Amino acid sequence: MDLNVMEGIAPLAMESQSASQRPVIMAKGDRETDTPWSDFNASANMPALLEKYGWRRAGGPDDNQQWTRPGKNGGTSGTLRKDGVFYCFTSSAAPLVARTGYDAWGVYVQYEHAGDFRQAARKYRREFMRNGQLRDPAGATFEGLPVEEPEAFETLQESEPTGEIAPVNFPDFENASVLLEYPPERPDELIEGVCFDLSKIFMSGPSKARKTFFQIYLALCIATGSDWFGRKVKQGRVLYINLELRRYSFYARMRDILAKLGKTDVSLMDCWHLRGKSVTVEQLRTALQQKLASNEYALIIVDPLYKLLGDRSENDASEMADLFGVLETIAHNAGASIFVAHHHAKGHSAAKNAIDRGSGSGVLGRDGDTIIDLSQHEVEDCMVMEIIVRDLPPNPKMVLRWTHPMFEPDGSLNPDSLKRPGAQQVDVTTDDIMAATTKTFQTREQIEQAVKLKTRRGNNAVQKAFRAAMDAKLFKVEETKRPRTNPLFRYAIRDLPDKTEPAPAKSVESPTETKETHTAPAVIGAGGCVSDPAISKTPNQTDLLGDKPRRKRTKHRRDPRNKS
Repeated sequence: MDLNVMEGIAPLAMESQSASQRPVIMAKGDRETDTPWSDFNASANMPALLEKYGWRRAGGPDDNQQWTRPGKNGGTSGTLRKDGVFYCFTSSAAPLVARTGYDAWGVYVQYEHAGDFRQAARKYRREFMRNGQLRDPAGATFEGLPVEEPEAFETLQESEPTGEIAPVNFPDFENASVLLEYPPERPDELIEGVCFDLSKIFMSGPSKARKTFFQIYLALCIATGSDWFGRKVKQGRVLYINLELRRYSFYARMRDILAKLGKTDVSLMDCWHLRGKSVTVEQLRTALQQKLASNEYALIIVDPLYKLLGDRSENDASEMADLFGVLETIAHNAGASIFVAHHHAKGHSAAKNAIDRGSGSGVLGRDGDTIIDLSQHEVEDCMVMEIIVRDLPPNPKMVLRWTHPMFEPDGSLNPDSLKRPGAQQVDVTTDDIMAATTKTFQTREQIEQAVKLKTRRGNNAVQKAFRAAMDAKLFKVEETKRPRTNPLFRYAIRDLPDKTEPAPAKSVESPTETKETHTAPAVIGAGGCVSDPAISKTPNQTDLLGDKPRRKRTKHRRDPRNKS
């Protein structure tokens, strides 16, 4: 292997990570010298390594060289210092991460192994043994590695396997009788009846359906140990990766939800605000590799998924499967469950199964351990939550009503009544308002709430009908003065006058003939008004309501002989 052309990345944690913080293997015995990657750093030619991947030197002294990233004609994108650390400034030099330092071994791992340090270490050790530069450390002990994972750097044989596919450290076959005799321990449920620890949870919903409010509420429930829509949760640390909201918007939503929950301690929730950063899922994995090493998270939330697609197409099953594989690696390395939000396809999705409503490839519905779908209910400001689980008993559908700043369960609505295309909603009328009004004075909020429960309509439609009833003066209004605030208005049914038979109308007589005028009984409406009288009129005579007599319209033809 030519050490002068190898490259990859190993983030140095903002240029301050020491060598002892990186994975170190040292075989005890006759050879207690540098590790393979220490030898790599000492032997590699960093300028040649950078040029291999398209970087060009832009100037500067040898102890502080200036370099231009691939695809850019000029300018400084990074600097190579005299200590051998390359410091990347730009966010447009993927897979390198902006404002991060890398040594030679780090550059090699990032470019050649997509940030997988274990895979790079195995391959590099094989190269050393094949070239006779490192003897087989059979039976040697390794320092700097977790005790529970010694197989991560297992002893490799002298002979190199044939073929181009590198060997994979798969586990051995397990006999079913052994599995039954020594069953694994049942994992804890992160959310009661919804998911276990180390689960992949995918959520889908329509655009602007308040999915971020939904996810912040979930994160705060896990961090504070609060029930989630009536379900118990396992309290733990949460990492919320915010790719969409500005920092203030996120803060305002979190503040309002905490106030509704009555909680103040959010020390178990971490936020990572990346709005305005062009981030791919590979860059995210690389950046999280060191950040997640020192923290134990119960849940990682990535909001939203489309921000991590990069050049991938959400309709390509293989590309989406690859993306979810990277997300699963992030969660597995952190020992956490991962929650990802996605959007519905365009148009109405009520005719589809909940598992198929997500936009793009069906991998979203097949790969997750738990699928949570939010779909619009026929009632305004209400959503139907459907939970599809892989390892737990089925969950019933639930209607969630939006009451800022969070959703709340509403058991009075039918969860099967989804909003469907072309459905005609019946308008709320003043009759609906008066049907909910009694002779006892009530507040406006009490009346409107009763109408909403009966008509299944939202605030806008009910408030519009209430204003129409007020304009028609159908209420008796009681006003109560209150000090230093607005008066309190309460409403009741207006007392209607007794219905009486009106006097017969006088007939209008003609000198030659007498015409009878028939009058229908007047209908006394609310407020004592006469509505819709049915009164017959005598032709060419003044009617009883004082209308002018109708004139028969005649069409005059112009005489062609009249030139004027």
